[in-house]
Amino acid sequence: MDLSEYDFSKMDMRIDLMSDSDDPYFKNQLFQKYSEFNAIVPLHRRKVLKYIIGVYDKKSPLRTSDIMKTKILAAELAGFKRTSNRFERLVDAMMMCEIEQINAMIVRYVSIQKDVTYQKYCILQEAYARAGKEILDGATKDINQFTKIEDELTATQDELVQNDNSEKIKQELYRFYLEDRVELRPEEIAAKLKENPNELPC
Repeated sequence: MDLSEYDFSKMDMRIDLMSDSDDPYFKNQLFQKYSEFNAIVPLHRRKVLKYIIGVYDKKSPLRTSDIMKTKILAAELAGFKRTSNRFERLVDAMMMCEIEQINAMIVRYVSIQKDVTYQKYCILQEAYARAGKEILDGATKDINQFTKIEDELTATQDELVQNDNSEKIKQELYRFYLEDRVELRPEEIAAKLKENPNELPC
């Protein structure tokens, strides 16, 4: 793969400089801190990490409006080989978000990469649930507010996963949120709403 047309200099994780050997990049606290990055996966784990960074890092120069093109570029850069212009089956499965452990890595990575956006996603999920309950309970008939929150939630979700339209990655993001929300106390939600009242429709 010719890297000359891509500028990786702005990336915190220089995937163009990463090797598959005992690379100091993989001793980064980010990879050591979270169990998802150390999970057993059916592919070369360091190549998988390079792929995830290439696709989902907010500073990745491989990002395009075509998510599959981005995934192919990232897979090639990560070192996955193609035979007769095709990747092996497991690499295809990774790119289609069909490997649960890798999906968990992706969601953990985007939640860290876009911390403010992820917080906004959590707050909107709470607001969406509240608004839906109010309609079901008959406390309000204002569907417009519910729809407004739903639209913003969808946009925020898409921003988090770089417009990856895989339902499985969106499901993994929601599962991650449900586990994580225990740590998001009501007073923290209120504080976030107070900080950004104009950004959040709730």
